Amino acid sequence: MKVTSYSAGGVASGSMQGSISTDSAKRYGGIPKKDNKNKVKKKNVNYNPREIRSALTRAKRSQSAGQVLAQAKGKLANLLKAKGTGQFKESELAAAIIHAKRMVRCAQMKTQNLKQEEQLQKRHAAEAKAEEQQQKNDIKLRVKRKEQNLKQKARNEKSQKVQKQKRQQMELMQRRRMHRNIEHGKMEEADLEYKKNMSNADNSDGTEFERAYIPMDGVEVQLSEDGIELTEAQIEAQIEQQVQMMIAAELAGGGMPDISAPTAELGGADLGGGDIPAADIAVG
Repeated sequence: MKVTSYSAGGVASGSMQGSISTDSAKRYGGIPKKDNKNKVKKKNVNYNPREIRSALTRAKRSQSAGQVLAQAKGKLANLLKAKGTGQFKESELAAAIIHAKRMVRCAQMKTQNLKQEEQLQKRHAAEAKAEEQQQKNDIKLRVKRKEQNLKQKARNEKSQKVQKQKRQQMELMQRRRMHRNIEHGKMEEADLEYKKNMSNADNSDGTEFERAYIPMDGVEVQLSEDGIELTEAQIEAQIEQQVQMMIAAELAGGGMPDISAPTAELGGADLGGGDIPAADIAVG
């Protein structure tokens, strides 16, 4: 009986002790007290890391890259606002903020790079346009110079042609004048010879004519067939020489020489026009 009551008393005594110890621990904070009402579930961060990256990859101009940069800055600002609310998982939020900051820097970099590329492209386009314009100006200048050269060449050829025609005309006129003078002189000689022969015929018995002499420059020269042919050859040579002298003088700009002056080769005969002075024929 005593053992049983002891045992029962011991057990009861131990249970009371344990209950007192647990209450003390709870009272002094040794064991945390579970409170299901104050526990709040954290939200997942709504952040897509591929969104800014894809938009930035598609951007081909600085303007579109600037729009992506503004979008990246807006997402970063939203993430920073969500950080202080305590409604999201801190680790996910921190990773999203770090990624968003790097996307902002990438967007800034691409915007600056595209601006530089566009400026470089504009400069190259301006240089190419300037070179093309310079090339066009050079072509126009060469064409203009060539046209001027052709015009000048045409003017020179026309002037040379006119001068040549003038020289040919003067040569023809000079030859005509010389030939007419010579022809006139020959006819005068024939008339004089006829008159002298007729006068001698009246004074002679009419059987035969004596040899006729025609004085030239005060010197009596006996005319024979050989002498007359030689004189004509000299006259033709003198005419050719005077024509060449006239052409040379015209080319040199020295004016036309006086072809009417008597020359020694023609024995003082006047070739410039007019009648040949009458010559006395001596009968020997």
